[in-house]
Amino acid sequence: MPELAELTGIGESTLYDYESGRTSPTLRALEKIAKAMGVRIRDLYTE
Repeated sequence: MPELAELTGIGESTLYDYESGRTSPTLRALEKIAKAMGVRIRDLYTE
């Protein structure tokens, strides 16, 4: 997670909160995460 935090500028604790479902990311945060991972925003969601 440290690498993703560095690539996105989003704090590790915030990323953990998103991952655990404690908080939901904003659209801007989703855009940053998707760009850093080389995927589309919709690819971040599971069905």
